[in-house]
Amino acid sequence: ADRQISLLIAGGFALWMALTLARYPGLVSTQLVMILLLAIGLPIGFVSIQFGWRLLQANADLAGLKGPFCWTQIVAPLCFMTVVLAPVGLLTLMVGMILLGLILLKAEESLPEFV
Repeated sequence: ADRQISLLIAGGFALWMALTLARYPGLVSTQLVMILLLAIGLPIGFVSIQFGWRLLQANADLAGLKGPFCWTQIVAPLCFMTVVLAPVGLLTLMVGMILLGLILLKAEESLPEFV
């Protein structure tokens, strides 16, 4: 799982770099940017799906939200990879981020307070 997280972080950085290049049309061709986005985005999608699946099989409860959070981590990249369903993937990703926030807030409530 640590390797998958490292790959997701590195892939996210690489996507950011490709999207930054896309802002300067004279610097690189649009076709090259699209090839870069596909070459980076598809593997990241597969790693993200695999990460969601492994997280689904983990023993952690994640504040009772493990199932919905894991499925958003699986469905969102699938939608992005189809390109046509990318808007649905964006909504699914937003729901996943809200669930992650709820998981973190509930985890904080269960921690003992130290003064």
